[in-house]
Amino acid sequence: MDVEREDLMREYLSREAYYFHRSLFKSEISKELADKYIKAHDFVKPSGTDSQFQTIRMVIDLNLDAEAVELALRKKNSQHPLLQKIKILTYLAECNSQYYDLFINEEPSLFKAVAVLTYHVLRTAYKLLKGNIVKLRYGLV
Repeated sequence: MDVEREDLMREYLSREAYYFHRSLFKSEISKELADKYIKAHDFVKPSGTDSQFQTIRMVIDLNLDAEAVELALRKKNSQHPLLQKIKILTYLAECNSQYYDLFINEEPSLFKAVAVLTYHVLRTAYKLLKGNIVKLRYGLV
């Protein structure tokens, strides 16, 4: 029975990894990174209430914007399991050379820096608004 439950948990974590990666990086996750995400849960066990884990399931099942929901939830609870899981995936991606360009800018340019910063400020405001609307609409906690 424990092996069957462990297999179901790994299958669900794989689904989480694929969904969160698509939401954050707008691309499919590699099998290698998905496996690392699953293994990370052997060492880092996100904690939370049943309703918080239900929120994660709803985000995935209803195909909600995980990044927007995460941003809205972060304001109220910085230890929400959704935040913990997204941090795990982001840390793992940051260590992978495939994602180097997403995290490191090697070409100094004041104009580009200001443009990118402005874009991300506006994008964050939009995501926060969207996340709060989704949170209220679906009763996410």
